[in-house]
Amino acid sequence: TQSTWGIECSLSFAMLSPAELPSPPGCNSSDIENATKAFENQLSDGRWDGKKYAAYDGKQWQAVMKWCAAALPLCIPPESDKRYAETIKHILGNWNTYNAARYSNAAVEWQAEHLYSTILRQKAIDMMIVLEPEFTQHFQENGLHEKLGHLGKELHDTHTTQSGIFEPLKNTKSEVNATRYRDVRTMAMIVVATAINRQFQEVLEQISRSIGAQLQPTNVKTMNRARMKIHEDYASHPEEIRPQFLLDILRAGIIQEQPEELFHAIENHPQLKVVRVKNTYSDPKNANQLQQILVNVIFSPVDDRGNPLTFQTLLKSHRFKLACEEAQRVNAENWFFVDEAVELMSWPKLRNDYVRMVSEIQLYQPWYFEKRKITHFPYKFIRSKTLYGIFHDCMHEQQQVQESSSFDRNPIGFPSDGSDAPVDVNNNESIEADAPVDVNSNESIEADSNAEQSQPAQPHNTYTRKAQPTRCCRVM
Repeated sequence: TQSTWGIECSLSFAMLSPAELPSPPGCNSSDIENATKAFENQLSDGRWDGKKYAAYDGKQWQAVMKWCAAALPLCIPPESDKRYAETIKHILGNWNTYNAARYSNAAVEWQAEHLYSTILRQKAIDMMIVLEPEFTQHFQENGLHEKLGHLGKELHDTHTTQSGIFEPLKNTKSEVNATRYRDVRTMAMIVVATAINRQFQEVLEQISRSIGAQLQPTNVKTMNRARMKIHEDYASHPEEIRPQFLLDILRAGIIQEQPEELFHAIENHPQLKVVRVKNTYSDPKNANQLQQILVNVIFSPVDDRGNPLTFQTLLKSHRFKLACEEAQRVNAENWFFVDEAVELMSWPKLRNDYVRMVSEIQLYQPWYFEKRKITHFPYKFIRSKTLYGIFHDCMHEQQQVQESSSFDRNPIGFPSDGSDAPVDVNNNESIEADAPVDVNSNESIEADSNAEQSQPAQPHNTYTRKAQPTRCCRVM
C-alpha cells in the first residue's frame, strides 16, 4: 500500500517486472534493466509532487520500447502469456514514464514518439500482417461479402453525431474555457450513459435471447479513454464540439452466427433507431481484416411507467444519484467534473427534453470474436498513433483490471433493488470496437415516485460528493 495525493492505494493483483519474467527473444541485459526501471518508476515514487519524473535518454527509451516490442508477440498464441501484457500496460500506462518524455525537452519527446511508432507500433502492425492470410481465406471460403455485405447499405458510414441530442448542453458560462467545457460535456454524457446503461443492456439481452444470440455487455467508456479518442480522432474540430462525435460511450457487443437476423431485430425494436452502419463485410478489400458490423442506434430509454424518459425525471431519480457516484468512482482522477456536469444538465431549457443517446452495438460472428481475443491487444498499438494515446489506453486497462479484483463492477448498470451494492455478473473484458485498420499504410430508469411524494423537492445534484475516491493505481 502506498500514499498518492494523500490517498491510500494498493496494487491488488500480482504483477511481475521485466526482470522477473523470462527474457523475450532478442533482448539483452541492458534492455531488461531499463524496462525494469520504467516498470518500477511509478512504484518507487510514493507521492506525486509534480517534480519526480525519471529522465530517460534516447538509449533508455529505445531499450524500453525494444523490450515491450519483443514481449508483445508472447501475449498471443501460441504462448498466450498474459503476464507480459500486464507488464507492458503497466510500463506504458505509467504517468511518470509518459512524463519522462513529455517534460524532458522537445528532442527527447520527439525521439520517444518516434521510437514508439517505429519499434512498438510497427511490431503490432507486423503481427497483424501475419494473420492476414487466415482472415482472407475464411472470408472468401464462406462468401461473407455476398452473404452479409448488403446489411445497412443505405446507412453505411453516414454522418452522425450527438449534436441533435445533447445540443441543449450549451456553455452558459462565458468564463469557462473551451477545453474545460469539452471535458464537462463529455462527463455529462458519461453520467447519462451510466444512468441508462442497465436498461440499454436489458433491451439488447431481450433481443439476443429472442434469436439465440449471445450478449457481451460492457462498461461505459471512461473519461480517459474518451479524451484519448477526442485527441487523436477529432482534433481538427473546435474543442467545445468534439464530444458530440463520441458515439460509443454507451455500447455493447452481440455474437451471432447469422448477423442478418440480429440486425433486423435491432431495426424493429421501438427503443432503437438505427442511424449509421459500418459494415466491413461490404468491401472485399477488407477480407484480410477482422470483420464486424458496427451499428449506431439512438437509444430512447423509458421511465418506470413506460413513458419516454425526460431529463427532469432522470435527474430526480435514485438511479441518477447512483450514476453520479459511479462516475466519480470509475473516473477517480476526473471526479470533480461530475459536479459541473450535473449543473450543466440542470439547465431549465433541458428539463422537458427526452433523454436519448447515440450508442454503438457491435455485431460479431463467433469465429471473428474468437480471433478478436487474439488481435485486440496488438490492435491497441495500431489505433494509438502516439505515445499519449497508448498511455491513456494502457492506463485505462490497468484501472479496469485492478478495480475488477477489488470491486465487482456491474456492466448492466446497478442492482435492481436500487441499492449501492455491486452485482457480480462475471463481467468479460470491455468491448472496444476493433475498427479495420489498413496495416499496409501507415434496470430500467425509475422516477422513484414514492420518494418524491414523501420528501420535499431537492436540488438536482443531491448525490454524495466524495473528496477523492479511493483508487487502486495512481493515475493522471
